[in-house]
Amino acid sequence: MRRRSPGALLVAATMAWSSTARAVSPPTVYDNYQMVPIGSRAAGMGGAYTALACDEGALHYNPASLSCSDSSHLELSANAYVLQGMLVHGALGVGQDLTAVTYHSIPSIVGAVRVLSEGSTRTDVATYPKRFTFGFTVSIPATLALKVDPARPDQRDHVAFAIRDDLTAGDLGFGYQINREISVGVALGAVLRSTEQHASWLLVRGSSTPCVAGSCNDYLAYDDDRESYALGARAKFGVLARPVRHFSFGLTLTTPTINIYGRAKESSNLARADAAGFAAVPIRATASSEVGLPLRVAFGTAYVRRRYTFSADLSVNFPQHARVIYDATAQAISGLGQAPILPDVVIERTFQPNVNLGAAVPFGPERELDIGLFTDFSSVSPADSARTGTDRVHMFGGSMALGLLGKESRAWFGFSGEIGSTTTRVPGRGFSYEVVSTLPRGTLPDDGEATLVRWTLSGVLGSNYAFLE
Repeated sequence: MRRRSPGALLVAATMAWSSTARAVSPPTVYDNYQMVPIGSRAAGMGGAYTALACDEGALHYNPASLSCSDSSHLELSANAYVLQGMLVHGALGVGQDLTAVTYHSIPSIVGAVRVLSEGSTRTDVATYPKRFTFGFTVSIPATLALKVDPARPDQRDHVAFAIRDDLTAGDLGFGYQINREISVGVALGAVLRSTEQHASWLLVRGSSTPCVAGSCNDYLAYDDDRESYALGARAKFGVLARPVRHFSFGLTLTTPTINIYGRAKESSNLARADAAGFAAVPIRATASSEVGLPLRVAFGTAYVRRRYTFSADLSVNFPQHARVIYDATAQAISGLGQAPILPDVVIERTFQPNVNLGAAVPFGPERELDIGLFTDFSSVSPADSARTGTDRVHMFGGSMALGLLGKESRAWFGFSGEIGSTTTRVPGRGFSYEVVSTLPRGTLPDDGEATLVRWTLSGVLGSNYAFLE
């Protein structure tokens, strides 16, 4: 068997930098916004908290609500578990489904509120004029982990995929109650995005061909290992108004992130062997990366009575242009000639509106049941889906939590979940050596159609402790 020139495969490997099979195109934290609701009571109420947040969720939902805290306190809320899953029926042919069920445990939010100036006495609308407060939080506002199992592990053809995509945010903020009705707040913070990605596929010819060893099976193989991290800064501005005793209104504006620093690195290999010869082309590269979170505006209202509370939020994420990998520089590798020019990996997302509805019903002075409903619409535009093959999955979710309320401490136990589906293009029966070997280098077929289902289930554990003074 003679050695094949790597020139053609170098082109293929360069194309594979930003293209994979559509059936295993990975979701990102940019596609959907509310995969895991933040907070304890807030999560139980479906995230409808812009006009209510007086606990650990203040800096996440509305920094102006820092001023409505009854006292200085320390708070911790956690997702006891996060289960995320995906199912694609017949992705690689009849009976060859792609499935993923991944478990990971990750804290949701921890924070503290310190009353710097008590202000005036409590008013009839539960406010403290001239009160000045300080708070901080560290949160995981978005997390995504998926590991796709091989469709047919007993066959030589193989597909495997894993992804981990996390956002970690830290915020410092101040809240001030201007008068009886109005409070304002501001927060400054940073967001860290860290990703890991693994992808591989192997296709083997069904029949053997003659070779030096006597009989060989031709094959195509691709593997990819990518990771990135990026740090960005942002600001939040909030207003909370309580014009009458039982109604409150909140408005929060979150600026787009400003890029501070980000790095990415890539290691991929594309190999082919057939009767004419063989070749293997590796690519090693480093690049820059940015967080690229969008401008977000949220408006909320709440109606609070002694026997029940209702709240509703309407939010929109504005279009964004996130450079996940850019200015990539490939390492020159001995025997391959000049290093290739690698394309940028850019995510462009459109308007993303969402609605959150929540309710809280007390059962005596020490117990409360919280329930919520929320949408998690995709920010992937139809045009972008057609251009890049990114799946547009609208998710719908609900939540429930039981609160145990004490004088100095409170705790919540519950869960939240969401699910969504769409029709997607998949390799289908065309995912075979005989078909792929005839396609342009670096491309995979998408001649099939299948139903894609994604879901997330998370547990809610939350508590806070107030230092009564």
